Amino acid sequence: MTPSSMILSEAHQILQGTDSLGRTLTIRRINALDRLRLLKAAGPELSQNDAWLNMAVLAFSVTEVNGTPRVTPVNERQIEAIVSELGDSGLQAIADALNQAEVASSLLDGAPEGNAEGTPI
Repeated sequence: MTPSSMILSEAHQILQGTDSLGRTLTIRRINALDRLRLLKAAGPELSQNDAWLNMAVLAFSVTEVNGTPRVTPVNERQIEAIVSELGDSGLQAIADALNQAEVASSLLDGAPEGNAEGTPI
């Protein structure tokens, strides 16, 4: 696999998570264009609110709930509707799935050549 194809496969990574209510959530990592669109949907005030944006990013990354496709939100009201539908258990499941994927990909990176992790250069 070439470095370019590895980057593309990670960018299009689809994840699955199950929340405490038993709902299956299909999640994708958002990319730079998605972040730009999220900021546009949030508007100038909410774009400065880190707590709101953190929850919105989780909602923005959901593509399906129990196999039912979800439309990518384009405004504040749609983002809030998704957050409301997901609730705390859905948002936690999304965060957990994204964190697990991040840990798994960092395990594949390996230690720098010539030095074990923690070895002074």
